[in-house]
Amino acid sequence: MTNEQGLAAIRRIVDDWPRLSVEEWQAVCTDDVEYQNMPWAGVVTGGPEGLHQVLQQFVANYETRFEVGATGLDGTVRVSERV
Repeated sequence: MTNEQGLAAIRRIVDDWPRLSVEEWQAVCTDDVEYQNMPWAGVVTGGPEGLHQVLQQFVANYETRFEVGATGLDGTVRVSERV
């Protein structure tokens, strides 16, 4: 995946995560993707299916949106800072 593709994947997730199906998560994430919901340090969810399952709980219970503070790329690692 190129850096441009990685940034596009981050943007897609940030903009569309409440509406993404499991198949769409699989299209934008690799199987080794990890998600850590701050401030719960040490609680890490893995895989596109796991992300979908955890984040759908937020969609069901809260009105949410992300504002992106920064994104970073280092090889295969993509990071986004969000509020």
